[in-house]
Amino acid sequence: MSRLKETALLAAILSISLLSCKKSDDVNPPVEHAPRLSVRLTEQYLQGSNIDSAWVTWKTDDQIQRIGMQLRKDSLIADIHQLKEGVGELKIHLFSNKKINNQYPTQWVLTKKINLRHASPASYAGPVSFFDSAWLPRVALKDGIGHKGTVGLRPEDPYFLIEDLQPALYSLTVDKGYWNTIGGISWGGGKTWTCAGECIRNRKTIEDESFFGDIPGRIGAKSWNHISIVILYEIDKNGGGWTLSLEYEP
Repeated sequence: MSRLKETALLAAILSISLLSCKKSDDVNPPVEHAPRLSVRLTEQYLQGSNIDSAWVTWKTDDQIQRIGMQLRKDSLIADIHQLKEGVGELKIHLFSNKKINNQYPTQWVLTKKINLRHASPASYAGPVSFFDSAWLPRVALKDGIGHKGTVGLRPEDPYFLIEDLQPALYSLTVDKGYWNTIGGISWGGGKTWTCAGECIRNRKTIEDESFFGDIPGRIGAKSWNHISIVILYEIDKNGGGWTLSLEYEP
């Protein structure tokens, strides 16, 4: 075979080989193998369109880290390599436009004790109902003059956060109650937290994760279907002031 024919044949073979490789790449695009921290959302309850923002808190013995999550199709993802490896407490916070009583936005919190490793992805299912045992729902109450409070909705979530407190406030009260309204009205259980005087002076924010922790024991085996939350801002000893409140049946 002449050198000219050999050169032409080699060029043809290389051309076919390159075309084959390109076609193979198009059909089987590169797969991203980087481990991710992810939450898979559901179409039936909390969808991607319901998420305003999401972030992760990772607490180990010597530090607390916080990173944001990004929405990708039907999942929220974060780069697990940004978090320190080891044993600790992982919290995933979802801020949602899914509203209670068509008025107040909700938040969802998942808490896990895990051994985090960069080589191992951590994947969780998103909330599937109000009573999803893995996630705790919270409500963000707000009025038109700047009062803001976030409160855990289910009895097993004692959390509350009161923000942007005014210096002239006389006292602050947070009340959580659970009722049964089927076949009449009966009390299930609840508790009232109050802060006044030195307790509230010069504080802009009050956050608590323990005071309401005994509500499940107060309710015991009693059934409930109605949640009542009241945040009372008193500006004088006569009881004048403002109220944030929620009555809700999940």
